[in-house]
Amino acid sequence: LTIQSDPSLVSTRTTVNPPVASTAAFYILSSSVNIFGISIISTNSVSYGVYVSSQHVSISSVNIDAAGTITTSGVEILASYTTLTNSSMTLTNANTYGIRVVTPSMFNFIAYSTVATNSSKASLYLNNSDSSTYTGLFVRNAGNVSQSFALNIDGGDSNSIKLSTFTTPWIVSVTLQNGASTNTITQSYVESRNGWSIHFLGTSSN
Repeated sequence: LTIQSDPSLVSTRTTVNPPVASTAAFYILSSSVNIFGISIISTNSVSYGVYVSSQHVSISSVNIDAAGTITTSGVEILASYTTLTNSSMTLTNANTYGIRVVTPSMFNFIAYSTVATNSSKASLYLNNSDSSTYTGLFVRNAGNVSQSFALNIDGGDSNSIKLSTFTTPWIVSVTLQNGASTNTITQSYVESRNGWSIHFLGTSSN
């Protein structure tokens, strides 16, 4: 199943505004679903922009713009073999993740995308998610509390992060914690204006 803007209308994009009482603009429970060239602009309160709980989902050229109306995460991934590329999200809710990748999710590919949040939650949060590739990302969390991480690898193993930028004006930009191991961050720029750029807490072999 593929959901996309009309490819013949190159100057326009389909916009999805989830209605009142929705959970997400796209709530994906089936495998092998593709979403291409869609803009999500939520004027109603919803938990997610895109929610994925089945394998082999591909998301590309999807832009999410929510002025505080997405309350949990812009993209929530609970399944393996998910691909997210060439997308962007701007989220201003103070307690919202940008992208949250949660166990048992593995073997995902997230690339060439921008995540901007202003939150007490991580812009990119990997919760016990393993063996995935993250490349060509620009991730910024403009939040101003101690948990305002750009990237939080919380227990995840064997993830490869490269050619990416992670910034925050607050204490820690990137944190690896709670047993996270054998993760690599290469050829990337990490900045924190008021503390550690990278913080390791209870981790090994990274």
